[in-house]
Amino acid sequence: MIPDIAALFTRAISKDRIQPNAIVGDLDDFSILNVSNRYFTPRKDAQNVKELTFTHDVDPHRNLTRLLGSAHVHIKENTVSYHECVGDAKYATFICSFN
Repeated sequence: MIPDIAALFTRAISKDRIQPNAIVGDLDDFSILNVSNRYFTPRKDAQNVKELTFTHDVDPHRNLTRLLGSAHVHIKENTVSYHECVGDAKYATFICSFN
């Protein structure tokens, strides 16, 4: 399944703009894939896009806000969501939560 996800991203995003995938461990019978998303976008690549502020949950001490400077912006595409699925793989029933 992880190679299928990697192939999907490779088809959607040019190879020079995506980092190689890496399986970083196992959880029960599942492989874990480490992925990331930038918090910032270069301002030159986000012209005419609505800037967002960091929520207190993400940036409680305003460290990310201070890093923005004039060269970067935080936009909708930089929002990170966390997903957790809990269930029984044998019966393929899962409860997923999104944060």
